[in-house]
Amino acid sequence: MASKVAVIEIGTNSIKFCIGMLDETGHIVYITDTALPTRLGEGLDRTGLISSEACKRNVVAVAECVVQASEVGVSKIIVIGTAAVRRAVNAAAFRSSIKEQCGVDLHVLSEAEEARLSYEAVLYGLNVPSDGVLMTMDTGGGSTEFVFAEGDRVIRSFSVPLGAVVLTERWGMQDAVSDPTLKQARAEIRDLLSRAGVCGPVALAVGMGGGVTALAAAAERLRKYTSGAVHGSILTAEKTEELLLAFASRNAAERKEFANFPPGRADIVLAGACIVKSAMELVGAGIMTVSAYGLRHALVRELLTLPV
Repeated sequence: MASKVAVIEIGTNSIKFCIGMLDETGHIVYITDTALPTRLGEGLDRTGLISSEACKRNVVAVAECVVQASEVGVSKIIVIGTAAVRRAVNAAAFRSSIKEQCGVDLHVLSEAEEARLSYEAVLYGLNVPSDGVLMTMDTGGGSTEFVFAEGDRVIRSFSVPLGAVVLTERWGMQDAVSDPTLKQARAEIRDLLSRAGVCGPVALAVGMGGGVTALAAAAERLRKYTSGAVHGSILTAEKTEELLLAFASRNAAERKEFANFPPGRADIVLAGACIVKSAMELVGAGIMTVSAYGLRHALVRELLTLPV
């Protein structure tokens, strides 16, 4: 059994870096669990390419994570890519750069793998009721993963190519948006989610990912973000709508009056709120439980050979 393991998750908006180990009681202790605003997907929706600058930023960040992991004696490192790497025409070149400059292989998760790991993270991080249909959604910069399950049985899981970075660039959501633009964007989001299969009813909705945790931070008016402060908290449909409209009338700098968002989050928080609210509407969920655990935590558990 590995004593310390590391996961480097290269997302569309940020790199999430996690080091975990088992303590004397067999529980996981996270030595490091942080996010770096590297925005791999910058301009990807328009060009289909990972830009040279985005590539450089992410390669440098991965290299720094590898060094940190080595310094604390990590025995295994896994590097994973999600929606941006799946989509980019030049993904192979990016993977080669990671290998050549960081000395690690980049494994690109399939949509199914990403959805499964997100679901396992929810089971690991929250006490989920066994009765009724559970929906989990994992909001990312380039895609959103959904799982619908009942008891121990996954009914269906899928990924929708809608993420906060993509939508922010498409609709100019980094700044205040007009009512007609917001209405049009929300209609498009709702239509795409509906056609992908997001529908209810569900007994419980659980959200994770930066879009959800940023909303939770704003709802709680956090001046200092910590995962513990939002994990297990509740977002109501009313509060989500209230925050969505408030973000829509403000630019990125002005949105920080609601919470001390992590770097690289305030400009895309409106797009994330639109995705979350649309999903809640489609499944008839008046509330959503927030999970601060993500697929990196599920992977750490797998590497440490622990069951969900």
